[in-house]
Amino acid sequence: MVSTGLANTIAQHTAMGLRHTLSDYMTDSNYRKYLNWALSEENPQYLNFHKLIGLSQLSNMTANLVEGILEEDQVEQFLPYVVDMNVYQLYEVVSDNIAIGLAEQKYDDKTFMSRRHLLYLFNLTMVDALEHQQLRPTPSVDNIQWLAQHISAFEQSLNYQAHKKMATAYIKVNSEFTLDALEYHLCHELEANILSALHLYQSVQHHPTHAIFLETLIERYRATNLLLAEIPVNLEDLSKIGTNTILVVPTLVFYIGVLAEIKNLNAGLTETIDSGMLYEALEQTALLIRIINDLGTDIAMSKPEVHPAILEVLTDLHSTDEFVSRITQSKQMNVFTRIQKDLIYGEFNIALHDVHRGANPSAITDTLKRNFDFFTAKYQYTRANLVANLAEITDTVGDPFIEQLIMRFVIFHEHLYSNDFRSSKGEYAI
Repeated sequence: MVSTGLANTIAQHTAMGLRHTLSDYMTDSNYRKYLNWALSEENPQYLNFHKLIGLSQLSNMTANLVEGILEEDQVEQFLPYVVDMNVYQLYEVVSDNIAIGLAEQKYDDKTFMSRRHLLYLFNLTMVDALEHQQLRPTPSVDNIQWLAQHISAFEQSLNYQAHKKMATAYIKVNSEFTLDALEYHLCHELEANILSALHLYQSVQHHPTHAIFLETLIERYRATNLLLAEIPVNLEDLSKIGTNTILVVPTLVFYIGVLAEIKNLNAGLTETIDSGMLYEALEQTALLIRIINDLGTDIAMSKPEVHPAILEVLTDLHSTDEFVSRITQSKQMNVFTRIQKDLIYGEFNIALHDVHRGANPSAITDTLKRNFDFFTAKYQYTRANLVANLAEITDTVGDPFIEQLIMRFVIFHEHLYSNDFRSSKGEYAI
């Protein structure tokens, strides 16, 4: 059995792994020096930095997934793969954060179009790199470097003040550095993001799951650009696009491939791939996570008959600005927490589809109820089907590890997204 300290072990190895990749993936810069310090025990607040960038919560999630699935002597085989995945996902947080504020432009947002263009070009460059298995010099790469230098990585996060405070602490003991040099560093981490994705695929390209991993990883970046294009879609199409923009399928299929090899279960795994069973279960899982990520667990698990009561907070709405303030200031904090986050930070949210500022205020409640009704029904139907599909996969593989891994992933996020997003119990990087 795996020790109860697995999360700490994963966190320590991930921090060391991330520091090790700095010289491989990131050009020499003031920011690279800062990041190397912030991750190390030289920084008195290094554990807080781990929480701030999502390392701690990511390690908790990974430990939760595999606890008891691996024997003690198998953990050492597993750890290098965990580090590779976690390092990639930590760099991915930075590129993901570029999307903060892009759901709707605020009147005082001076870098909106630059960020939008930057994210679009980054996604194109990532797709090109994954398809050609190298980061090629292209005009997009040059434009990324130019656009990124004008965007604050601290402002493009869920905790600007904490990032600024950490950087200021570094400057106090390294007076030759300036805050701007540490704050405007996106181009360095975006390059590292792409290189870490390439390394991640290369580490599992011999596994039977490699094709699904690469295909769905590429689709993540293509789907994000579809969202940026703002093509009108119905709720069903939105479900598909929104599901593809998150990293659920690549993450789970990566770990499934690694665990199957360690446990010598590739024969049964290959059968689930060839039959389409595995891919169907992974897509169902991704849809569940998309829905609870956006609606929050309480709403996702609710019945249609309670939606009018949940939305009573919007009674006698007079303007769309009032809608935003009522939701973000609602005392039902855990009920609306995911919607609050995305309204405050201007992020894409399937629950807010067709809810536009400037729309008829009286229609907002009806639109939200329609969205709640649609996605809660889809959540409950999909979850029941997933449970049935996973039982069949277990019979085929002859081992319950895939079923355990996926259901733990779902339950972990159901718990995570039932908490206030402002706390470390309710978000990854906070």
